[in-house]
Amino acid sequence: MCSPGRAPPGPAPAGDLPPEWETDDERMAFLFSAFKQSREVNSTEWDSKMAFWVGLVLARGRRRGAVRTCLRDLQHGFERRGSLPLGLGTVLRELLRYRRGAAGPGGPPAVGAEGREGRGGWL
Repeated sequence: MCSPGRAPPGPAPAGDLPPEWETDDERMAFLFSAFKQSREVNSTEWDSKMAFWVGLVLARGRRRGAVRTCLRDLQHGFERRGSLPLGLGTVLRELLRYRRGAAGPGGPPAVGAEGREGRGGWL
């Protein structure tokens, strides 16, 4: 949960973001859109979007020394040209589900052994 009186952290440093962040507006529009209700609608697109955000969220956590955050902090940390990513709530739910061992096929891609290392897990 976020502290109500605390300002969210600033955006991620430019060097921590993938190249398409500044160069591919179409791809970023897709990545900033909300996830479909069901992964079965288009599992390839859903998995691609999930892999992108899981990678960034975990990299941000490693950089900060812990992946303890709230949705608002993440959204503001990944703000791009005045837009906030709409699917990060889904990403956090999937990471929590994966951490608890409930994710089956289609669990968060890009979460391998490096995601399980460290103190106290991801979130």
